[in-house]
Amino acid sequence: MFAVITFSTLLSAALADTACTNKGGKCVDYRNYKCIAGVQTAICNGDTYRRCCLPCDATCVANDKSWSANDGACTGKGGVCQVNSNYCGSSYSSGLCGGPTNRQCCMKSAADSACTSKGGQCVDYRNYKCIAGVETGICSGDTYRRCCLPCDATCIANDKSWSTNDGGCTSKGGVCQLNSNYCDGSYSSGLCGGPTQRQCCSKSSGKWATTCAGQSSNRVRGCDSHGCGHYNAPRGSRLHKGVDVICNDGSVVYAPFTGTKQGQAKPYGDGSVIDNGIKISGSGFCVLIFYINPDSYTGSISKGQRIGYMLPMQKKYPGITSHIHIQMCDLKDPTHYL
Repeated sequence: MFAVITFSTLLSAALADTACTNKGGKCVDYRNYKCIAGVQTAICNGDTYRRCCLPCDATCVANDKSWSANDGACTGKGGVCQVNSNYCGSSYSSGLCGGPTNRQCCMKSAADSACTSKGGQCVDYRNYKCIAGVETGICSGDTYRRCCLPCDATCIANDKSWSTNDGGCTSKGGVCQLNSNYCDGSYSSGLCGGPTQRQCCSKSSGKWATTCAGQSSNRVRGCDSHGCGHYNAPRGSRLHKGVDVICNDGSVVYAPFTGTKQGQAKPYGDGSVIDNGIKISGSGFCVLIFYINPDSYTGSISKGQRIGYMLPMQKKYPGITSHIHIQMCDLKDPTHYL
């Protein structure tokens, strides 16, 4: 079986970040932050975990410091006092913290205890470099939430010593780390100091293969009577969170990078003649490609290898510039990879 992903589901939270940044806030995965002033929902682009961390000025910081003097009832139980719009892996309890009523005690998640009992922290490992490495399968949440293992003084000293032999990696623009850490690219061995699992993470070169037969490059669709094809182009009440790459109906479509086919992805879910596509991840990327008929929905794929053919877009939208739609799984702009 493979997963079916619909475009409408992915775009349900696709709002501009300006509603947050105009407040002086920052859009973050709120599971990985403690925001002193709290968190506001529905004003950040991305999935349900990406929320606005509200700004905290000097008065706000001073208040929190003052209130924390009365947090003992919470901290004595192993909890953390924070405004209850922040993420809490378990549940909030009132009456255990200083400050206003919405400043409550978040008890540690029982689901994360396999990690926290080791002294680790459950985080979105894409945003951290964990010196002692990362362990999977012991944190609640999605596949990206993993246990960042603790690193004591000896661990830090070892890493510092090993780093003196990292020149083979750093001279190429890479980063040496234990290979259980996230790498937005690929690992190479033999370029770093330390144990064999301490390897060189080299970021992806970026440029993708030309995705459509008959095209000399990945050209983004301009504007026509049906709209425009660039990233963030208006789509009624929402924004276009992908790019439309020009492709003639019936043309062979190729994989933009080496990776794995991870199932069907439907743009509409209405069963129309162009309602099909595929999810591909690998080489530090994850994309959805719409308006194609894939040869298969699972298995490995190489950069530039055929993955299917373009569906008859003119039957659905007569007069439009025919194209495939490429969208990053995290809804970021893919334009500079084309």
